[in-house]
Amino acid sequence: MKMLILRGLSGAGKSTWAHAQEGAFICSADDTHINPDTGAYEFDPTRLPEAHNACFVKAWDACHRGEPLVVIDNTSVTRAEYTPYVMMATAHGYAVELVVVDTPCGVAFTRNTHGVPEQGVANQSENWEARAPYDPEERVVNGE
Repeated sequence: MKMLILRGLSGAGKSTWAHAQEGAFICSADDTHINPDTGAYEFDPTRLPEAHNACFVKAWDACHRGEPLVVIDNTSVTRAEYTPYVMMATAHGYAVELVVVDTPCGVAFTRNTHGVPEQGVANQSENWEARAPYDPEERVVNGE
């Protein structure tokens, strides 16, 4: 069993990469922003805590069921954002890998479909934290 925790700027191509993983059970905070009536993405910043909680619960349930491949599709810019998933996966006996979807800031901004402003993408880039030596290994994939 394996958990892949994606890291990347908004618009980097994380969701595209996640959906290309055969058999992946994908957990994303973005799912909470999908309008169930229209299927349209409607970002509401006031719902971010709810969105991240729902993503975490979905991942927990997937691990508890023993899904063979769980993919966390969030920006995970800081260690504080991805560490709870590392702990969850480890507690459930999953191997964990961090996957950085590497895309230049300007490219990510032009591609992001969630309306993150240019300064928001730049802030993600500026706030990026490198993995700590005790964190899982990190693989970099090209998001372009």
